[in-house]
Amino acid sequence: MITFLSCYKKVSKIEISEEFDKVYIDFPDTVIVDKKYNGRITYHGALDSITTNFGESKKNRYIRFIMTKTKSINPSLDSLVLVVKDSFGAIDNRTIPFYNIKFDSIGEFYIDGVINDLVIIDTDTIGSKDEGKGLARLIENNYRVIHKVVVVE
Repeated sequence: MITFLSCYKKVSKIEISEEFDKVYIDFPDTVIVDKKYNGRITYHGALDSITTNFGESKKNRYIRFIMTKTKSINPSLDSLVLVVKDSFGAIDNRTIPFYNIKFDSIGEFYIDGVINDLVIIDTDTIGSKDEGKGLARLIENNYRVIHKVVVVE
């Protein structure tokens, strides 16, 4: 006897803009109230063209997902930053896991957040030793991420 089991996992795809800037959210569209869920964002950002390594001394990179759970989407990025509930760091230049997401009531909600991608370049390595002593260049991109979630009993 042969038995086949299969699981279907719906993955939302949100394409942000340029050729490089792509975000894939792996989180259920429907969840049970008061149950904790984990998710993952797969991210391909434009700053990959500068570096894909974290912790490099000359080009240091940080990627984090700043998020909140909300009933409605606020179009203002500035107001979103004021109501942030959680922040999760990337484990590499492609993957941002997020943990223990729980909704306390039934209804339609949104995971609303920003991927903050940041590279700091040590400019002491550019040009002669006398130029730009102690200076660094900061390059930062922010990408809005919204994922609708229906919470049921």
